[in-house]
Amino acid sequence: MGSPVETTDPVCPALTTTPCRTSLWSIWQPWVHITAWCALVVLVISGCGPMIAVETVTTTTSTSGGYGGGAAPAVPVPTALTNTVTTPQPSQPSRQRKPATSTALPTTEPAPTRKTTTTPPPRSRPRPRPRPYRCDWMANFEYGKAGRPAQWIILDTGAWGRAEVPGNRIWIAPRTPCDKVYSVAVHEWTHHMQGVVYRTWAEVQRELAPYGGPEMVADCGALLLGATWIRYGCPGRYSTDAAAAILRGERP
Repeated sequence: MGSPVETTDPVCPALTTTPCRTSLWSIWQPWVHITAWCALVVLVISGCGPMIAVETVTTTTSTSGGYGGGAAPAVPVPTALTNTVTTPQPSQPSRQRKPATSTALPTTEPAPTRKTTTTPPPRSRPRPRPRPYRCDWMANFEYGKAGRPAQWIILDTGAWGRAEVPGNRIWIAPRTPCDKVYSVAVHEWTHHMQGVVYRTWAEVQRELAPYGGPEMVADCGALLLGATWIRYGCPGRYSTDAAAAILRGERP
């Protein structure tokens, strides 16, 4: 071992005659503290991560080597980095936002048009109902023979009506329908007039054959007198003219 060396190193407290050796930890210890504090400041400024508390303790280190060197000055050393857990505060319930209402004016659709039906005003008096028609058989019979002089007889001879040609008797059956009594009566009256113009029934048939025969001429005469029903028919104008002449008591 060599002789002790005098030194004026600032780490050593004073000039001594005892050997003073500088350890590596005593050289790097201030820089370690500075670096730790800078990191803490950066974390606080940036606001990232949990809060870090630094606990400093005073430690006494001894120099290594030599003959039991003196005590080194006390330097705070961070012994541990503790994470401070912050308990989260209960969050307030979020208020539900009301749906935004549209301020646009609603479009008004035209109301459907209703069809108006005009009802006729009520009548002051109801229409009188027609009285049920009651056919008067005798009234029709009397109307048929009125103004036609002959012997009118109500009797059933096998037909609704019969006339004596030539002759003066006319028969009307009581079973003749009421609405046909007048038509049958004027038909038989035309036969009666045929017997007045001609002398026999055979002459009547012969003379009236060109006009459709005595029965058709009698139907044409009934129509001229206002009949509403005929049985044999009226052929036309030629037969009607012959019937008109017979009713006047003349030959056609």
